Amino acid sequence: MRGHPRATHHASRRSGGKCLGRSDEVLRPDNASTARASQAPLPRNARPDSEGSAATAELSLDIDATELLAGSHFCTLGVAVDDTAVVEVELEVDVMSPLQVAVLDFPQSAHRGQRMEWEFSVTNISEELHTRDIWFDAYLISGEPFNGNPFSGPFSGIIAPGATLEFVNATVVPAKAPFGGPCQICTVVGDYPGAWDEGCFEFSVSP
Repeated sequence: MRGHPRATHHASRRSGGKCLGRSDEVLRPDNASTARASQAPLPRNARPDSEGSAATAELSLDIDATELLAGSHFCTLGVAVDDTAVVEVELEVDVMSPLQVAVLDFPQSAHRGQRMEWEFSVTNISEELHTRDIWFDAYLISGEPFNGNPFSGPFSGIIAPGATLEFVNATVVPAKAPFGGPCQICTVVGDYPGAWDEGCFEFSVSP
């Protein structure tokens, strides 16, 4: 039995890291090269009001993400409230992958020892040629990664700007795989082991 309802596409959960740049940098509204204050400027002295609520302000940032890999990056920044107080702010910066993975067709169930095939595509949405890796990871019913990941690959390939390549891959369900589901298989693209994007599908193991 094959189908599409449980296929997913998302930025890889294994991507990410720290933002580049100085970790000790303090952002101030008047530091135009790093931060730009919005119409609600950051107060020089943020004190609670008469009802005990904290003062609030908005701060917009210009972030240069050209050197960040695709995926989620967590950045801790220091924001100066006044001359003595600095508030730490954690930001999550999502960088879109130039290569996008989509699951096209897949089995919803498979037997122990059965050869299982699925179809997927990789699209280069950028205007640049990319030479990147493709590999395949599996996740157990518990959600834990299979200890043999990647169970296939990595394989290197070249994808032209705007091109979409379609592939068929296959694996054999282990003879001792536990019955039930959902198990998950993910097609991952990136600069191994750094994942840029992945497309996943779920299936169950039947007797």
